[in-house]
Amino acid sequence: MPGDYDGDGKADRAVYRPALGVWYVLTSRSAYTAFTVTQWGLSTDVPVPGDYDGDGKTDLAVYRPASGLWYLRTSSSGYTTFQVYQWGLSSDTPVPSDYDGDGKTDLAVYRPATGTWHVRTSSSNYTTSTATQWGLSTDTPVPGDYDGDGLTDFAVYRPASGLWYLRLSRANFTTSQVVQWGLPSDVVVPGDYDGDGKTDLAVFRPATGVWYVLTSSSGYTTFFTRQWGLGTDVPILKR
Repeated sequence: MPGDYDGDGKADRAVYRPALGVWYVLTSRSAYTAFTVTQWGLSTDVPVPGDYDGDGKTDLAVYRPASGLWYLRTSSSGYTTFQVYQWGLSSDTPVPSDYDGDGKTDLAVYRPATGTWHVRTSSSNYTTSTATQWGLSTDTPVPGDYDGDGLTDFAVYRPASGLWYLRLSRANFTTSQVVQWGLPSDVVVPGDYDGDGKTDLAVFRPATGVWYVLTSSSGYTTFFTRQWGLGTDVPILKR
């Protein structure tokens, strides 16, 4: 569960241990020599770290599918206070990100049954929500800032065809783009690999341990590959 938990601008190494509901964070500020241990969550919870209070540090947060509850333990309080919000169904996939561009993580879920994104915005203090249909039940949600405007875009990856469907926020979600990149057996790993402020299309191929990255800076016309990993490995992304 990498993230910037100590606020030094660098990603810390972190894991969530479901059996105990414990977060172990090895901080970059200590040159990875010191770590923290915090109990926050149950074995059935889904970890959803993010900057929910906008202080530049990653907060400890879990989503409880059984009840659709989000439990947020904020770094701005020294992890001494928390908030609880109900947002989602047991079959939803949590997709927290900054959809409204206020620098805080929003509560968001993707509902496969309807292909709908339900976003509860932090700028409204989580009192206002939006619902946007974008995707099919078999799609994988891959939210990211594909157009570089500072807002998270709705995006899905369709494994059967290897197609990425991007619905861009820059035109109030009226513009979309479709790009083919990947095989049915690939694991999607979108991120800003070329440093241009936009999310690149990327997949990890377990069969070979190769990462295939189609860069946004080239208008998705140029790609590079890197071999890093084994077939049983799980690719880790910065959140």
